[in-house]
Amino acid sequence: MKQITGKLFIIGGYGNIGHTFVEASLNQGDFDYIIAGPNINDAENLCQRLTRRYPATVFKAEQFNVHEKADYAKIPADADCVINCAGSFHTQNHLLPTYCAKKGFDYCDTALNSNYVAGIHGLNDLAQTYQTRVIAGCGVLPSLTTAIIDEKAKQFSLVEQIDIAYHMETPKGLGLSTLKCLLHECGKPIESYGRNQQNTRYAGLNLHRRFYGDNLGFKWQTYANFPENILLPQRFENLKEINTFFGTTPAWHNFIFWGLSGLVRFKVVPSGLWAPFSFFNQSGRGDCSALVIRMTGTSESYQPLKVMTKVIGEQGSGALLSALSLLTIVKKILQKKFHPGAYPAMHCFTVAEYQALIEGQIYFTEDSFEE
Repeated sequence: MKQITGKLFIIGGYGNIGHTFVEASLNQGDFDYIIAGPNINDAENLCQRLTRRYPATVFKAEQFNVHEKADYAKIPADADCVINCAGSFHTQNHLLPTYCAKKGFDYCDTALNSNYVAGIHGLNDLAQTYQTRVIAGCGVLPSLTTAIIDEKAKQFSLVEQIDIAYHMETPKGLGLSTLKCLLHECGKPIESYGRNQQNTRYAGLNLHRRFYGDNLGFKWQTYANFPENILLPQRFENLKEINTFFGTTPAWHNFIFWGLSGLVRFKVVPSGLWAPFSFFNQSGRGDCSALVIRMTGTSESYQPLKVMTKVIGEQGSGALLSALSLLTIVKKILQKKFHPGAYPAMHCFTVAEYQALIEGQIYFTEDSFEE
């Protein structure tokens, strides 16, 4: 098989997901890496460490702020793909992907923000005109979730309810970008178009504990505003309900998010109040992340059917869950396997393609479940 090659401009390449992506991609092709971000010291330090380990590979550091349009000119003309791992995407508009589309750069990112991911389709005509690929949401959500849901949906004649829970832990914690995104969303209404969902739901509320089997046990979680709330009802027209949840460790941090969400919901404090809680950057410090998807509906034989799929990352491989999703998509971008256009990262790969990159730290399980 012909080796994949390319020059990768990775914004936020020294962060949790960006760094993990670089490490995971080193044996997947012959790449040159530009590690970019606002902290040039972190970028240079990572490049130096990687150069010592992989002297035959090109690593270069670049100071780059996604909010500074003047920095966009720093993207080299021969870059094959611009990869944006620099959250938090709730403060970003589509200026960078628009610039990339016009300049002929393929672009992808790890955005979690629902409006950002769902709204990327607004650049579709532009991307088609310039024959570029602009793909948003290439981390766990929604790319891996929709890959799993597409596969499991084959067991159903009718899907009526989907619950998605993402419990994130890494050895370094959630990271400042993820923390900002969570705190920004606290107390805000969640857009959802399930047929039976008439009541407004709010991110960070509905704190509860749910049992996810012996390998995960009980997990604390709250409502979360994931892109799937908007995207999945477009995929399943008979979907009655979709619920999305987020949880982290230690457990009491979930209570803080819940309390802050209530204060924002009832306008006691303003939304986006993250600075006083920056010490929560240590949230999510642990060794086990999990994505849990529960689907309810009717089987092909018209019997009630409930299927629960768990993707569990152990031994500190939480960031790898997203990094492998991103890597699967980047490889296909470089191979020109996606048509030109701008779209959310749905139906971009199969579970088998994702599993082909796993090296023992991540495993899938499937069970039935009862409430």
